[in-house]
Amino acid sequence: MASAQLNPDLLSRLELEGIWAENGAFRWHGSFWGDSSWPGGSLQIDLSRYDSGTEGLWRGLAMWQRDIWSLGFGNTDYAGNTLQEPVEEPGVLFRLQGAGKVTSLFWHPGLPGYFSYRKGGSALTFLMAKKHDFWFYGRSEGGDEKGRVYGEVGMPVAWRIPSSTVSVRLGGQSRTPVSLWVLDWLQAGTETKGRYEDLWRLSVSGQNRPFLFSLYSQYNDLASDPAVVQEREDYAALGLNFPLERGSVTFRWGYGVRQEEEEKEEQYGWELVTNKYWGPAHLYLAHNQLPLSLPRDYLRFGFYGKSHSLWLAAAKQSELKELEIGLLYRRQNRNWEFEWQAQENGQFSQAVGVKLTQPFAQRHKLQLGSKLFFHGESPATWEVTVGYGLNTKLPVPFLKTKGRLIGRIFVDENHDGIWQEGEKGISGCGILLDGELVVSQSDGQYEFGSMTPGEYPLFLQAQDLPLGFLPKAVTAAFVRLMAGEETSFDWPLTPGALLKGTLSVSGSQGVYLLLLKDNKVVARAVTASGGSFQFPYVLPGKYQLALAGGQFAASYRLSETEATLKEGEQELNLVLKEEEKPVEQLFRTPEWQVFEVH
Repeated sequence: MASAQLNPDLLSRLELEGIWAENGAFRWHGSFWGDSSWPGGSLQIDLSRYDSGTEGLWRGLAMWQRDIWSLGFGNTDYAGNTLQEPVEEPGVLFRLQGAGKVTSLFWHPGLPGYFSYRKGGSALTFLMAKKHDFWFYGRSEGGDEKGRVYGEVGMPVAWRIPSSTVSVRLGGQSRTPVSLWVLDWLQAGTETKGRYEDLWRLSVSGQNRPFLFSLYSQYNDLASDPAVVQEREDYAALGLNFPLERGSVTFRWGYGVRQEEEEKEEQYGWELVTNKYWGPAHLYLAHNQLPLSLPRDYLRFGFYGKSHSLWLAAAKQSELKELEIGLLYRRQNRNWEFEWQAQENGQFSQAVGVKLTQPFAQRHKLQLGSKLFFHGESPATWEVTVGYGLNTKLPVPFLKTKGRLIGRIFVDENHDGIWQEGEKGISGCGILLDGELVVSQSDGQYEFGSMTPGEYPLFLQAQDLPLGFLPKAVTAAFVRLMAGEETSFDWPLTPGALLKGTLSVSGSQGVYLLLLKDNKVVARAVTASGGSFQFPYVLPGKYQLALAGGQFAASYRLSETEATLKEGEQELNLVLKEEEKPVEQLFRTPEWQVFEVH
């Protein structure tokens, strides 16, 4: 591991995508993202544009963060994360964040005032001159090891419904047994159309394994609007949940009543959900015919391997039927994707798509895709997509206050542990730093974005290495990033040694063998039919061979107990021999014993 002075630059990424259709229409969108550090702070830039025909939309945000406060300008959806519509107009955002608290102020000419404060599970927001003269939202919660309670008040609260009057929501949860109760009351006002006007709802749900229960009752008092039908729903369900090894099966039975004016409808139904894993294979199967809901059947089965994935999905809801088959094939950094979709809702239609993702020249990525659409007896149509991505470093005239990690994965041909010109780099290998994953490029290089100085865990995903190559050192380490410095951590690789052969003995199938280095077990093998065995790849060197204990009634040993392994494959034929005790151990004269008399 080595460190060097960090060059002042801005890590950024450019994404462009263009789509052509058969009718001559062309649309494209692009985005630019960047991240860097000022003295004592950092700069983030996000700029994007979507263009369809003659219309286009620009969105962008530049944010400067220093210590616990941030200042930004541009388009932001920040004001929309408290159950209100996003703010699309550009404005100025000020944010103060620290010790679990977040305080925000947002301003633009069409929105004279926005204020938000959050701490843990509590929040308070005020918004002026957006549809209403005054809008606010508040939330608070409290609890202990037995459970929690919470309350919400504002415009709106339940299901993100905009309202012109104050709404209230109360709720709570008990942890033993696991249960949840919620009381909702919403008076959405005359500006809200349909079933949510003057709504109240009470719901209770929970589980005490393996039993499940849920019920709700809701009523829409629409006497103020004769054009809208009054409606009431009551629902209850009981169920069982059976855990499986890496999966579960859930069954529910329900009863519901819906009443509209003078009409009353009773419904019964059930639901079955199966979720199961077998190694890399996964099955999800669901049949939902519960009352007061749309009947739906869904099946998904997939095999998700390292180099390829295959899945099948089918769904049916009312008159709509859907079927999807997908295949993903990976080779180093290149991804091939194939997908076929079919849909039937009065008229059968289907689409076939192929997409290729190919990184090249270290920082570039190209995507090519095409789709064919078939609409019953109508002529087929097509669509072609071309995408381009670029990772860049733009120089900026200020010093860094963060650290950065770079490195290389390469084949160490001269065994000096240092990369030399001409030594092959390994691409497509994952490296994990503090939860962030990057993949080595075509020359074996990798790099992470700038991070706060400190010590971080670093992991190499050894399963991504080419077969037969091993790291000469560890696959996990701790690295220390220093302010204003670029830290380098390389993984030199060497061809491994593979030991295989046969073990000659009656009933030699199922015998466990051990490979030891300095009396520590480094690999295991078990003999197959005919006594054949094969150890996994290990680093070249001197090793010991032994039998795992407790396999034979008599005392046995291997004909060979030491092996010097070199790069590549080696064969070794072993014989299992019964140990013979020396004569002096069978007929040994007892040693003299001296007794002291007191």
